[in-house]
Amino acid sequence: MPEFTAFFHSFAGLAIILIGFSNFFSGEVPSDPFGLGVRRLECYLDILIGTVIFSGSLIEYGYSAIFEVANYFPSYMTNKVTAASSVQTVIVFIIGAGVVELAEIGAA
Repeated sequence: MPEFTAFFHSFAGLAIILIGFSNFFSGEVPSDPFGLGVRRLECYLDILIGTVIFSGSLIEYGYSAIFEVANYFPSYMTNKVTAASSVQTVIVFIIGAGVVELAEIGAA
């Protein structure tokens, strides 16, 4: 039964991701640079937190459903990868380099 709870929590993370994307693509752009940076940071944090919740819930589902997953995919590794990638991408995103540069970082 705990695996179903973790699976349903992943939908909350997915909803947060979709809210972050809808805020970003809503078309409402502040005129001042500070407001633009705050809005970009808000959208970035929405998507980052939603992604952490979504992936963490699915990993917890795997831990609960199949105990051997814990030996093959340790959870601390996902935390390190998320922390390392989020610092680099938030700097590029807030500076305003755009989606093309974020895609290049993701492809590297």
